[in-house]
Amino acid sequence: VVEEEELLKRFDYQSWAKVPEELKILLERAIVDSKRFVALNPLGQIYLEGVDWDCSTIDDPAYKTEKSFEEKIRGSGGHAIKFREENWKIIEDIAKLPQVISVATTGSSEIESGNQYKVWIEGDHLRLSLSSKAGTGFFVIQTTVQNQKFLECVRKRIEKIIEERR
Repeated sequence: VVEEEELLKRFDYQSWAKVPEELKILLERAIVDSKRFVALNPLGQIYLEGVDWDCSTIDDPAYKTEKSFEEKIRGSGGHAIKFREENWKIIEDIAKLPQVISVATTGSSEIESGNQYKVWIEGDHLRLSLSSKAGTGFFVIQTTVQNQKFLECVRKRIEKIIEERR
């Protein structure tokens, strides 16, 4: 969902009448609180799901947050502090991804340790289980866009960061 004015400006259309018909058939317009909004209609949703996404599309400036990586890292105390210190570079690099809004530690375990990780999509966000010699940390990662294809692209980038840092 985007304000119509923003959509027109972003794609350099002078008015809704200038938007190509082949694009309009994928969109619906609505007025909310005196503002016009545009969203994908059911046909647009089906089209989006059927298209092979090039993950470079997530690098569009519209999908980036201006938050510093320090503002993005949140978490619980206790052993999680020790775990975050041990794995700081990985957590920092994930938080530096411009599409990431927050990296929140949700828990940790000193009992479970090793050198494995798992990144998965859960609803509208990503989850991360990351093990090291300091134990296992559990994270929720929020992104600027919550659709499955976008999350899949961010998931791949996080996996690459972890592989490079190990």
